[in-house]
Amino acid sequence: MDSLRPVFRWLLIIGLIGAAVKYYGPGGGGPPTGAPAPAISAPVLGQAAPFELTAHRGRTIVLDFWATWCPPCQRTLPALQQLHDHYKGTDVDVFAVNTDSPDAGRDRLVGEFLKRRGYGFPVILDGGAISRDYRIQAIPTLVIIRPDGRVEEAHVGLLDDDPKAIFLAISEMIEAARKTPAGA
Repeated sequence: MDSLRPVFRWLLIIGLIGAAVKYYGPGGGGPPTGAPAPAISAPVLGQAAPFELTAHRGRTIVLDFWATWCPPCQRTLPALQQLHDHYKGTDVDVFAVNTDSPDAGRDRLVGEFLKRRGYGFPVILDGGAISRDYRIQAIPTLVIIRPDGRVEEAHVGLLDDDPKAIFLAISEMIEAARKTPAGA
């Protein structure tokens, strides 16, 4: 029996690795493409009403997970503002999901950060549950949700160094999500 212990140990390790790959997916984080987007109910910076993902059913949703201390996130935000302005009044809603530590000073820190840079897109404040439910392992992470409530795409990391290229890449993802038939 003692000779089988190393075999059982390796089988356990392989099983745990397999479970992690299945849970997190091969893409390195973010929800699986085609899966239903996890529900969100969270505060929005400067607004009394919380963000409810279910209230946006039938619309294409852009979620950009970021933090104030993250340089790659900061390079993505100008494109996010352009997307917010470009799609305003359409069937596309653009949101930043802030992942800074949810301590007592976060609202002020994030608010001042946005004001200094002239950003006006809505910011969902994540206390950790959204990042956990969306399997966020690194930031920036971009998630595009189709009108049928399923994940069109999740991209981990900086799409490009050029804000114009980031805008174009995300716009292409949005257009693909808008065209995807329900349940596809």
